[in-house]
Amino acid sequence: MIFDSDVLIWFFRGEPGAGRLIDSQPVRRLSIVSLMELFQCAKSKKEMSELRRFFREHSFDVIPVDEAIGYAAVGIMQSIFSPAARP
Repeated sequence: MIFDSDVLIWFFRGEPGAGRLIDSQPVRRLSIVSLMELFQCAKSKKEMSELRRFFREHSFDVIPVDEAIGYAAVGIMQSIFSPAARP
């Protein structure tokens, strides 16, 4: 499962449901974008190190964003937020 930063933030805030969801998944992934979002929330280098250790100890794979994924994301955002798509 690819985890969004929102689920991980809830986990780090102590939400038991998020912890159960993470624990229940044998394959755990997050995108590099989600990892950057979590690093941005870190208050110190120590917290960043703790995040890296958590993902390593819980066998998270970090999914890079390649050019094709980037362009697909831009296309989705444009279709959602373009004036023509609004009611």
